[in-house]
Amino acid sequence: MSPLRQTPISFTSGAFSLEGVVTQPVDPAGDLPGILLCHPEPHLGGTMASPVIEALVRGLTERGFLTLRFNYRGIGESEGESGLGAGELEDAKAALKILRSWPGVDRKRIAIVGYSFGAGIVVRLALREKKAVRASVAVSPSLILPPLGIQDVKGMGSLERPMLVLIGEEDGLTPPAQLQEWVEGLDNPSVRIMIAPEANRSWEGKRNNMTDRIARFLDESLDLGGREAK
Repeated sequence: MSPLRQTPISFTSGAFSLEGVVTQPVDPAGDLPGILLCHPEPHLGGTMASPVIEALVRGLTERGFLTLRFNYRGIGESEGESGLGAGELEDAKAALKILRSWPGVDRKRIAIVGYSFGAGIVVRLALREKKAVRASVAVSPSLILPPLGIQDVKGMGSLERPMLVLIGEEDGLTPPAQLQEWVEGLDNPSVRIMIAPEANRSWEGKRNNMTDRIARFLDESLDLGGREAK
């Protein structure tokens, strides 16, 4: 396992101070692609310490990415009150700004990855920040469940930057077949879906496989082909 450097940070979103952690290889070779990670349901106890988010931090950093994970408002040491999506979207936008300005990050190779509630954030942020975000990944999104179901998000048909929608075959909340039908109905080659065999919603026992799939997609989407995995 490659050594990692973790740097706790704080940044502002509106009137609130939020906490986050930047993780990067100890001895990077040049500027790194930056990945913003958005955590699951804050109203159900989700934090940036989610096992899925932690697995992504380890796996992506070991492959040569720099990651920024953070707690939405009202979670952990982040100020404010947890909401139902609008405030958290603003938090993610503020975190994206920090990531793009972080020393050693290649601003031209920025991606966002979100899990569950965070997947709903990512889909919306990708549409709002089309110039800043080179690629995005929505892991185990809700299709119709409030507050951040993605079925009725406007503008998905015109998204030009690559987006991967990744779901486990045994998700248990969002039927993969319905999600696949939604993606195909967009008629947008920039948005693709991948259904992982035998994986459930928590990705227990499959998190390494999940991270590998995402890393390969990001390598391709950020034009990192041929780079050796670390």
